[in-house]
Amino acid sequence: MIDYALKKTKRENLYYIGHSQGTTVFYILCSEKPEYNEKIVVHISLAPIAYMNHMTSPLLQIVATGGRGLQLLVDAAGVGEFMPNTGFLGKVGNVLCSEDAVTQILCTNSMFALCGFNQRQMNATLLPIIMGHSPAGSSVKQVMHYIQEIQSGKFRQWDYGLIGNKKHYDNTAPPRYLLYKVTAPVYLFYSRNDWVSAERDVLRLYGELGNVEERILIADSKFNHIDYLYAIDARELVYENVIIRLKAHKSNIRETHQETVKDAFLDILEATETAWTNGTRNHQERRKELNVSVGKSVATFPEAQTSKPSRKQGRCDKEESSK
Repeated sequence: MIDYALKKTKRENLYYIGHSQGTTVFYILCSEKPEYNEKIVVHISLAPIAYMNHMTSPLLQIVATGGRGLQLLVDAAGVGEFMPNTGFLGKVGNVLCSEDAVTQILCTNSMFALCGFNQRQMNATLLPIIMGHSPAGSSVKQVMHYIQEIQSGKFRQWDYGLIGNKKHYDNTAPPRYLLYKVTAPVYLFYSRNDWVSAERDVLRLYGELGNVEERILIADSKFNHIDYLYAIDARELVYENVIIRLKAHKSNIRETHQETVKDAFLDILEATETAWTNGTRNHQERRKELNVSVGKSVATFPEAQTSKPSRKQGRCDKEESSK
């Protein structure tokens, strides 16, 4: 996918922004194929996932308890896809999760049970749309691999069992992913109410990655795993801070017509900011109509915080907060 994008855009490197599983893919790619580090200008990790043994999601803990038995069951059933999007949930969501439905609270709480509770940031009017697209389906093996990570407390390759591991890896245990080989610049955005990406696991990841530019703690203490996508204040708490860091690396874009690429990048940022402004205005008008009062936590960044943080042995020596 990266090579295809670079070929089509005639560029040598690109920006990679990942959320949750999208961050896992990045860590594995750049540790197993280090040559791809040179193709990444900067990586933004939103709710990073590598180590998972401190996650607190009740639903994931229940699934993880099944472990090996669940794997045998899906193998016997010949199931390859986990929770595919058939359109049925979308129809159910339109009925049960609509703004006027008395059952809307069930939709909200089902998401909170997986990702963390944050009623203030939940835009309930989006629930029918969210349910129409989520879940979008995933490989069963991907889900089982995460369960293995939860159980083992390690970030490593697929565990085939003692005999299978000996056959595939010539060892009784699967090899770990060598995170120090991830040398592309990385920014870690995390929160303390994320029931999937636990702060303790993120800090462990931070200590092992090869080139962490900064770790950013979201100012909202209730920010959860899906708030990065749907939160009412996602723009102020996350997206504006992401753009600050992307702009800091725009001079690292490599292409034959580099100035053209820079100009195009700035045009995209300007258009995005305009869209956000209009969207925020419309949302504020909607709030007034509903007579809903919602407090806002706005992240501000003094000049000293937007500059590249000080380092100690190749990594930042203090935690940056988006306060």
